[in-house]
Parts: sequence; structure tokens; C-alpha cells
Amino acid sequence: MPERSRAQNLRRGELLFNRQKFFESHEALEEAWKKTQGPKKLLLQGFIQSAAAFHKLKLGSPEGAIKLLKRSLIKLERGDSTPLANFTRRIGQCLKDIEAGVFDWKTVPRMELKRMI
Repeated sequence: MPERSRAQNLRRGELLFNRQKFFESHEALEEAWKKTQGPKKLLLQGFIQSAAAFHKLKLGSPEGAIKLLKRSLIKLERGDSTPLANFTRRIGQCLKDIEAGVFDWKTVPRMELKRMI
């Protein structure tokens, strides 16, 4: 199987995240991360951690999800686009909801990487 490009992995990771296939999204985004340099690398790590957090939550580990979402937010808050700010705000709300025990999967924001990074 031919190796996917950075752009293909970003798009694949985004689509999988939006379909709530968080483990697979994490894997695709990590492949893109390996081919990324500069400030975008840290930002992309925040997206990877968000996907991993929701995967942990699906596995029944809210503690693991909380830990990863907190790490994710530190990185995502460094970005400066309006779409990213909206995504980050919604990730922050998911974190609060998980901590409060009132999380609803419908509140997971859509990932639109082309507009965010």
C-alpha cells in the first residue's frame, strides 16, 4: 500500500474524527504530525490528543479523557484562527461536561483542519 501524503493523512484524520472514529483519527493525524514542522506540529499534537481523549472516553476512562483534553487545550489555545478558537472553546466545554458527568457525544465539535491550521 502506498504511503499517504501529509495532506491525505490530515484529511483522513479529520473525516474519521467527524465520524467519531477517534482511534483511527488519532493514527492518521499522527502520521501527518510526523511530516509537520514548526508551530503547526504542536497545534497538530493538540488535535491528536483530542482524538485520543475521546477514544479513552469511549473505552470507559473519563479520567484518561480529562487528562488528555487538558493537555490538548494547552496546545490548541496557541492557535490564532477563529475556527480554531471555536473548536477549542467547544473542546473546553466537553472537558467541563465530562468532569461534571453530563457529557453528550452530540457536543463533540467538528474538526475542519483546513480552516484551523
